[in-house]
Amino acid sequence: MMPFMASLPLRNVFVRLREEANSGDLRQLMGKYGSKIFGLTFLHAMTLVSITPNQDCDDRTYLEETHKSLTGYYQIDAKMKLKLMSRRPFSSMFRELDTKIDYTAFFGQAMCYNPHGCSNTGFVHFYNVPFLFHKANYAEQFFDSATGKIRTLSHLLPLFQDEFVAKNALILSQLLEKGVISTAMLRNLKEQHDPDSLLPTLNDSGNNFEKIPGE
Repeated sequence: MMPFMASLPLRNVFVRLREEANSGDLRQLMGKYGSKIFGLTFLHAMTLVSITPNQDCDDRTYLEETHKSLTGYYQIDAKMKLKLMSRRPFSSMFRELDTKIDYTAFFGQAMCYNPHGCSNTGFVHFYNVPFLFHKANYAEQFFDSATGKIRTLSHLLPLFQDEFVAKNALILSQLLEKGVISTAMLRNLKEQHDPDSLLPTLNDSGNNFEKIPGE
């Protein structure tokens, strides 16, 4: 229940109105919960809550988590952490919103802070999403589109920061050998590289993200 409450837009306002027995304003807020923008905000927030780590760990911890998920569950993408997943892409829902609405500003006020204070204590403080989401840990495994076999990505090892490689050489080699690229790896690319620069390499034979065995 806590992840759902932590994803409810204006949760603190909802609780306050209920405690005050302010039926008029509460009824008005409940009506807004049925709108498209509130629905998208809830699903968006739930996704962030689900994949935000509990604490700020070093990237080796996240590499080990990815390796454990790969070898134990054969699934490493973000879906395995989601409490709830929409069958429609967020981009499709976003296109249906009123173009006059600044969604970024709306989300910030609905989930973080509004003119009256914190909007959702669970989102901001308990799950610490604004401060820990940058450490979200998930990965993709790449396969050869022609053969269906895992694409070995060991040749990408020189793209990562030397210190990161020195501390994590074995597990990095194991993951790259299995065609895995994770967010922890992307955070440790050398300065002259960026995540977008990897795309031509990863998709050099028309390859796209594909499900891994057992998913």
